[in-house]
Amino acid sequence: MVGAAADAWPLGGPSVGNAKGVAMGRVAIACYKPKPGQEEALRALVAEHVTTLRSIGLATDRSPITMQAKDGTIIEVFEWAKDSLAY
Repeated sequence: MVGAAADAWPLGGPSVGNAKGVAMGRVAIACYKPKPGQEEALRALVAEHVTTLRSIGLATDRSPITMQAKDGTIIEVFEWAKDSLAY
């Protein structure tokens, strides 16, 4: 690590695990900008996105976080499964 000792981070590093010491996968942040008139279709697609990823072993069971920016962009945060090719 640059500028800090490795032991300064809890659990050995900033991305090793959560506060309980449980190993975590990689977190993905995806942003989708709907085309005009397609906002509802995009919302429906995003609502099923992580369920689809889970069904093929690419995402964990951790609940995704979905939000919408003032400009209409939909932001989705989810965790890749550790053994997935996406990881």
